[in-house]
Amino acid sequence: MGRILAVDYGKKRVGLAVSDPQQI
Repeated sequence: MGRILAVDYGKKRVGLAVSDPQQI
């Protein structure tokens, strides 16, 4: 689930997704 959220957030917040993809 963490990766799916990271991909979704990555589109709008690449920096945030790359910084903490598992925290999201």
